[in-house]
Amino acid sequence: MHIYKHMKQESKLNPELRVGDTIRLIHMDDPFSPITVGTTGKVTRKNKDPFSKEGEFMYGVDWENGRSLNLMPEDSWMIVDQLLEQVGGNPDRYKDIVNLLKKLSGSDLRKLNQFLLDLRDSGITNMWGAAPFIYSGRDWIENWVKAENFKNTNRLELPEDNEKLDDVLDQADEMRNIMARGAMNAIRNNEKELDLNNVNDELFKLAKEVVTFYMEYGVTL
Repeated sequence: MHIYKHMKQESKLNPELRVGDTIRLIHMDDPFSPITVGTTGKVTRKNKDPFSKEGEFMYGVDWENGRSLNLMPEDSWMIVDQLLEQVGGNPDRYKDIVNLLKKLSGSDLRKLNQFLLDLRDSGITNMWGAAPFIYSGRDWIENWVKAENFKNTNRLELPEDNEKLDDVLDQADEMRNIMARGAMNAIRNNEKELDLNNVNDELFKLAKEVVTFYMEYGVTL
């Protein structure tokens, strides 16, 4: 089961909060928000959202970067202790996931996990070889699949009747763009020089981190 579905079923994603809770931001719906994914904050207020038909709450939060900004029902968060519990109390895995969330938004990570699910179901590669598929784009994947198909059938074409492969190809360019943004975020986070070598290094590392996240949490939970 996908990690986000699991967390929502277990009330670990977006649990009701109390004043004084410490949370970690998983996703904020506002693309211009000064609060980046992975930031922690302390809940200072709790009020009913006047626009919610389901009686949901909005929360005032003092964030670790010094900003004060409300957390809305459409955002995603976890209580810090529950996120640590989600990774079995392993502080190294907790740190890895927090670092990953500083590079990729929660919504981007969900898209990447869905892409990897479709890639697995397409049968064109196993997950140990999945990393290049999430940053190389549609044309590269098409050429790779045609070359593999040629080895088996002597026909340089895509296999027929593989709907999951079609889904993979439809998503591939968007995944490449998401990964490029994540690599740029990693360069900024680490205060590295923006050059092609650093971009490629961060892209390859990020791809391995995303595949590891998928293999450990995207399916098994």
